[in-house]
Amino acid sequence: MATLSATPRDDIIAPQVFTAVQRAGGAEDAELHPLRDITTHEMEEVRQLKHPPREVARVMETVHLVISGQVPSSTAAVEWSDVLRTVIRVDFLKRARNIELENLVEQPRLIDYICRRYFTGEDALVPERVRWASRAVVAFFGWTVAIVAGLLPSFPVKVG
Repeated sequence: MATLSATPRDDIIAPQVFTAVQRAGGAEDAELHPLRDITTHEMEEVRQLKHPPREVARVMETVHLVISGQVPSSTAAVEWSDVLRTVIRVDFLKRARNIELENLVEQPRLIDYICRRYFTGEDALVPERVRWASRAVVAFFGWTVAIVAGLLPSFPVKVG
């Protein structure tokens, strides 16, 4: 994972996200997780959820967004059915493990959306709530946080 050398500023959101995760006691979850120890059982647990706990849904929404590389077209929440379509793909873990960070650097609106919707504010994802909701998604949480925190030091908060 790229280290954050930038000093937190009002116009940069990544250091705030990374710091919030560390303060929440999840510094170990902010490492770029290789997702190699995700078991078939854990993947099936996520795939079979019709109505997942809120924190599980939100973590997997971030994974879906990173993998799809698309900003949702509306302000409405990402549909769980869309998340499931991503997760049930045979190549899901391979795609997650081989994510091209260079492509995400070219997606500042997507990264800004993920930060604002999932990692800041009163409803921010934090390690304790994620762990409490599901051990199966903790690795995905760490993976997403590491990607976002590593990419954002140079992205302004106000994008496009």
